[in-house]
Amino acid sequence: MFNDEQIRSYRNMKAPEALREKVLSSARPRRIRVMPLIAALAACLILALSFGSLTDGGEAILINGQIPNGSTVLFQTAPASANRAASVYTFEVDLRLNSPAEVTVSSGIVSAGDIPAARSIRISGSTTLTWETECSESLPVCEMEIRDNDGVTIITLTCKNAEITANKRRINK
Repeated sequence: MFNDEQIRSYRNMKAPEALREKVLSSARPRRIRVMPLIAALAACLILALSFGSLTDGGEAILINGQIPNGSTVLFQTAPASANRAASVYTFEVDLRLNSPAEVTVSSGIVSAGDIPAARSIRISGSTTLTWETECSESLPVCEMEIRDNDGVTIITLTCKNAEITANKRRINK
């Protein structure tokens, strides 16, 4: 096909030195890698939002030491036959508030320290409430409404299959 002289000539071909310099000088500068930067910013945002979910408008709420985000706050250990009877459960509600608030419950009673038990009480600052309520299959949802200057927080207890779970919902003004 090709003789040795043609092959040698082909292998000795090269571009002029000026063209080589022009190609090398037009190489793109190194680009900053954007994806690791975006991933780091997204992680920081998720972390900031997770801390924000613990405190809504400067308030923090724990029920039996649990954050009310659908977690189980009480597991009924009594036999099924005993669960059919109306049982009164006691929940410890830790509140950290920035302003005075009115606490109202849909069922049962609530009390705090030297404040007598009632369906509705006024509190201010950080306090621990005691909420006594009947929560069963016949009364599957109980609510506590915490009304302060900035809006309303609603704590919902849901009884289902021997578990009582708590959720929190904030409604700002």
